[in-house]
Amino acid sequence: MKPQHFLGDPIKADLRTSIRTGDLKPGEQLPPFRALAEHYKVSLNTIQRVIREMVAEKVLETTHGRGTFVASSKRLSSATPFGVGVYARTTGDFYSEVFATLRDALNGFGAASIVLDPEQVSSAYLRQLRLRELLSGRSTALVVDGALDTNPALGKALLGTELLRAAARLRDPIVINRWEHPETVDASFILFDYEGAGYLAARYLHGLEHRRIAFHSFGNPLAPHAYEDDLYRGMQRFNQEAGGPLRIELVAPGREEGSAGTERMRAAFSRPDRPTAVMLAADFLAEPWFMHLPRLGLRVPRDVSMVGFFNTPWTRRLPVSLTSVQFNVEKLALSVVQHIVAQREAERATRERLLIEPSLVLCDSCAQLGSMD
Repeated sequence: MKPQHFLGDPIKADLRTSIRTGDLKPGEQLPPFRALAEHYKVSLNTIQRVIREMVAEKVLETTHGRGTFVASSKRLSSATPFGVGVYARTTGDFYSEVFATLRDALNGFGAASIVLDPEQVSSAYLRQLRLRELLSGRSTALVVDGALDTNPALGKALLGTELLRAAARLRDPIVINRWEHPETVDASFILFDYEGAGYLAARYLHGLEHRRIAFHSFGNPLAPHAYEDDLYRGMQRFNQEAGGPLRIELVAPGREEGSAGTERMRAAFSRPDRPTAVMLAADFLAEPWFMHLPRLGLRVPRDVSMVGFFNTPWTRRLPVSLTSVQFNVEKLALSVVQHIVAQREAERATRERLLIEPSLVLCDSCAQLGSMD
């Protein structure tokens, strides 16, 4: 049975992008519901549901008799110093999008961000200097992007873990994005559900009657303690719960594995029982598929459906708009700031655990199996 999907999801994604880029500013009023329905070519009921859900997510706010507005953060009094240490990657990819959104949310509350980017730590001396700054009295909270510490190439010897341990005296250490360490740290956790993202993608492709799925990760075998391992585990969990109808195989045809990966992809997609769908560990991994599949006489989505991950602007470069699993980065950032503010006002510090669920942005790269013949 084909799963039902909300037509308003691309509208929500578009509104969030406009807010993130500044096209829609905090406190700015949205057009009337009927005008939005005409603009997006959907029903009035769809727009009403979009607004209702985004209000519940605290992205928008409504005022009776006045209309719908972009949520505006109430700034803290300048008489109350509010410094937050942030350990995050600031350039280049999805990590940087998480940082930028968090920084903007902190600024909206009048907070000063003291940032340590592991990519910029070029020496032990500089590292210690930045560590002292992050743990200084100016930081009343510490936010650590835990995903960096699961990637040795980015984590710089588990610097985030080191920070969290050193921050025991701080009132509010917070781990965001992802965390998978045997060590236990005393912190709050506001994380993305990566395993749920894999589960969602597998369920969607299964609903389109696909039974043979190639999973393109950054390596084969999968790197332990990496987010793509979570994605794969989520896909396998759905398969197990559904009674095992899917065959999921690892294929990596990109530059990460050179010609060996390309040959493995060609071999997999030249078989009579070839995969009919591909799940990507990141949107940018779609590029080699659009290069190699046509050489085998295959097209997206006519012959092969494709689901990306992160829903990044990079996908606009592709010849077919990419269906992608995404996380609400704004919700994570707002949850972090609301938690910090609540902790500052509370008499006793508490620890919080929050999981941000994924959503699916439907575009043109997937089709019901057999429908494009």
